[in-house]
Order: sequence, then structure tokens, then C-alpha cells
Amino acid sequence: MSLDEFVERRIYKLALEVQDACNFGAVVRSFGKDIIPSIQHLTGSDTKAVMAHPVTVLFMNKLLSMHDFEDFDAFSKAYDQCKQKGGDLNVD
Repeated sequence: MSLDEFVERRIYKLALEVQDACNFGAVVRSFGKDIIPSIQHLTGSDTKAVMAHPVTVLFMNKLLSMHDFEDFDAFSKAYDQCKQKGGDLNVD
């Protein structure tokens, strides 16, 4: 098995394993540290390819389900609060 084949199989396995996760921070860290770089390596760093990748879909779905995010009002309130507290900050 080549290194690329191993990396690909590993991220698919992680996507399945993360479905049983209960630590939101660990899932986020794993996605940023393990998954995104691996998918970028395998797909050539194309953002659309990363976003459409089945592993990304499973990780994003897990994060949404852990957050129990189905409430648009909660999103709207959170967005307004972030805009109020940080919207005029120039971080460039």
C-alpha cells in the first residue's frame, strides 16, 4: 500500500470513528490537524474539493449534531453578538 493510499484510508476511518465522539474541541482539532491537510494533499489543495469531500461532510455533520444546531434564531443572535463585539475590529 502506498503512502497516499494509507492516508486516504486513514481519513475515511477517522470520519467513521468521529461519529462516536463526544468532545467538540477534539473533533475540531482533528479536522484541522489531520483531515484538512490530508485532503489537501490528496486533492491538490482545491478548496471546493476539500469542502465536497465525503470525510469533510461527515466531520461537519458531526460538529453540527454535537452543537445541536437547528435553531436559526440562535444563529442570528450569535451572529449579531459577534458583529456587535468584534465587527469593527481591524485584524489585518
